[in-house]
Amino acid sequence: MTVDEWTSDRGQGEAQEKLVDELTEYLRSALAVEVASADTDYFALGLVDSLRSLELVTHLEIRFDIVVEVEDLALDNFRTVNRMAEFVQAKLAATAPRGGIENSVTGIAAQ
Repeated sequence: MTVDEWTSDRGQGEAQEKLVDELTEYLRSALAVEVASADTDYFALGLVDSLRSLELVTHLEIRFDIVVEVEDLALDNFRTVNRMAEFVQAKLAATAPRGGIENSVTGIAAQ
């Protein structure tokens, strides 16, 4: 998917779905957190504590090659899988150079 497709409704939906799947799997395997749906607030349920949230942020930075700034650390960006996926998409779109360079979840997942 191209950077422009990340921001289009169709491309964003497809990218969001792939990100949601990957992030859900990460929560299951690495953090041992079972999320009922992509809108489950796992912080409110007590499934993720401060140490796990640091692991989560570090994973997002390494896996998607993004920088999570101090101002990005609002809990609302990480409260649910859907919100995390939206956050990652926004960071990728904001940092990716325009002009034909492809930036795909599929490509990232293959790494």
